[in-house]
Amino acid sequence: MRENAEDVWRWLQDGAHFYVCGDATRDGERRGRDAAPDRDEPRPMDEAQARDWIVALAAQGRYLRDVY
Repeated sequence: MRENAEDVWRWLQDGAHFYVCGDATRDGERRGRDAAPDRDEPRPMDEAQARDWIVALAAQGRYLRDVY
């Protein structure tokens, strides 16, 4: 995800959906936060801002988790 973070961020800004699938004990959600938060800002988002960003995506139905 980090290798393609600029593309992922652009896609999300254009309305893409973000799905986290797999083992809930792994860090898929963290990777999602790492991929995008600093692409559109003069400085990277802090942890709270990144969490709020994920919550906003979820509220829009654009962030979904299928974990076990």
